[in-house]
Amino acid sequence: MNFIVDHPFPSYFSLSHFVQHGLHSADFKGEAITFKATTAGILATLGHCLDLMTQREEAWRRRLDREQAARRVAEEKARHAVSLITQSILLVCIY
Repeated sequence: MNFIVDHPFPSYFSLSHFVQHGLHSADFKGEAITFKATTAGILATLGHCLDLMTQREEAWRRRLDREQAARRVAEEKARHAVSLITQSILLVCIY
């Protein structure tokens, strides 16, 4: 039994059609290798992006720490100045 001849396919499916287009079938091994390489590239790029974001976050954290330390020093100086002014006003009022 000849499958192509005995089976009722439409006229546009011929033996030459199958032979010609059968060579264009999916290359699953090649596709898998391409997919693996593409995903590896994407993961490497995302890892690099994550490293850059982490570095930037650390830089912002250091900047915030410096700003907070400067604020604490400024507040302490302001409290000290207020206490000196208060003491000098009390001394002036006493004398």
